[in-house]
Amino acid sequence: MTKLIKNHKGLTLIETMLSITLLGIVMLGVMTLFKQAYLYTVLNEDKTVGINVARNALMYMKKQSFIDLKNYFTDTNKELKILICKKTDENGNTIENYQFFNKDASIPSTCQNVEINNTKYKITVQAEENKQNYQNYFIPIKVVVTWESSNIERSTQLKGVITSEDIR
Repeated sequence: MTKLIKNHKGLTLIETMLSITLLGIVMLGVMTLFKQAYLYTVLNEDKTVGINVARNALMYMKKQSFIDLKNYFTDTNKELKILICKKTDENGNTIENYQFFNKDASIPSTCQNVEINNTKYKITVQAEENKQNYQNYFIPIKVVVTWESSNIERSTQLKGVITSEDIR
């Protein structure tokens, strides 16, 4: 008579399949979190670029003539557009510079919106109401940057002050 050794301590096929199914369900939930985190990161990257574009535009506006801007922004409803314009110097080199235009002015063909990572950023500058009596020394402005991401228009804004050359 032969004795058969039976071992009942192993996993059955049903137990193995059930554990793999449960592990798959948990992994699907975790992968959804990774996808959402990635989309949030991309959105924040675009917003960071938008804020940096606004900071550059604000620095550009601070370098402009205070008197000219004060005369232009006597009406707080006025708006300026800032574009990148290409010029060629005497050596044939192409130079790109910021240039601001009245909202309703015709734009030269050499000027376009700021483009970074194949995304076009539209820059507008608006004067804000000067609540203190410092009109002779400060012009409060708001730089608004808008762009399109995934067919949704996004925007960010940055507030700043243009100071007179007398106190710089």
